Amino acid sequence: MAPFYVRVCQELSESPDAALLDSLKNANRQDLARLDEAVRDAEENLGDVEQREALLARAEYLSGIGDKVRVSQALWLWLGGGGRQQHCCLSLSAGRVRRSFLPCL
Repeated sequence: MAPFYVRVCQELSESPDAALLDSLKNANRQDLARLDEAVRDAEENLGDVEQREALLARAEYLSGIGDKVRVSQALWLWLGGGGRQQHCCLSLSAGRVRRSFLPCL
């Protein structure tokens, strides 16, 4: 939640609490390390579906903590760099990734 916390503090013209911010950043690092390991494991040992699910879990986490830049990068990876044969409509709202698939026209 560190990116969201910083953004809220900026909006309120408040300075973030250093101890709380460090705690949030450490929690984010640990969770992202776990998710990155899941992505690596899926790439090395599992199939395409599992790889995409691991990438989506990472994107959902980044969305939940409010990291707009990295969530867009993670979603780009999840979509396969834009080379998929289907269109995917994504919307970010309330910290969640919602998706719906439309067949390629």
